[in-house]
Amino acid sequence: MVCKIIHLGINHHLLAEYHWKKRGEYWNITKIKAANSSENIAERSEAEFILEHYFGYNMLNATTTIEYAVEHPLWQIFPVIDFSLQAGIANLYGIAFAPFIQDVSTQSVFFAKGSPVIVRRPVKIKSVPLSM
Repeated sequence: MVCKIIHLGINHHLLAEYHWKKRGEYWNITKIKAANSSENIAERSEAEFILEHYFGYNMLNATTTIEYAVEHPLWQIFPVIDFSLQAGIANLYGIAFAPFIQDVSTQSVFFAKGSPVIVRRPVKIKSVPLSM
């Protein structure tokens, strides 16, 4: 995976581009135009729901999931004015995801001012068969 990030400031707005590709494939590009000043994430908002996580989960194998704590200060967001996504969704995420991402109205776009993140050592969670 190759990527490049471009930050520009024009006419009192932030412009950012993120370009990425898998080896031998074409570039995928996402662009965003946002206000030049950040604001706190509103409590109980969609942005808070998406951006503020304290635990992460990944499947380790068919019977085990790992849980890890994630720590960072509260982030701020820059209000989004415009955005675009030019990507081969089926190649990136699989054909099953394409109908939900390609050619549909976007529900939400966030541009956050991030921070260093601490990811704690994972804990294994074993699945337990459900008895009927």
